[in-house]
Amino acid sequence: MAETDILISPHGAQLGSLPFLPDCSQVLEFFPPQYWIPGFYGSLAQAGGSEYYYLYFSDGDKWNETEVTANSHRARVETRRHQFCAPLEPTLNVVDQMVGIGIPAATKLIEEG
Repeated sequence: MAETDILISPHGAQLGSLPFLPDCSQVLEFFPPQYWIPGFYGSLAQAGGSEYYYLYFSDGDKWNETEVTANSHRARVETRRHQFCAPLEPTLNVVDQMVGIGIPAATKLIEEG
């Protein structure tokens, strides 16, 4: 972690290691539909000197969709059981903001990788 400049991760306990990132690192956290709580690890990232970004993957209103899961342990457990894949284009848009290499260049890196 001490040599990580950019960390991209779904929401989860693995983000508890954010304080070990170097100053000026950047964090991108993914949230599935009905599970949006950016203040949880976002505040930890910012307190450690990292720049924090998040993506919430739903077309709905994150405040309304998350209300049920925020108030019910059972709903949180059910929501976390669902797998999701982060859509490429919105992810690349945020990564582009983070590193400033441009979407065509980022797409090319992925295609060549």
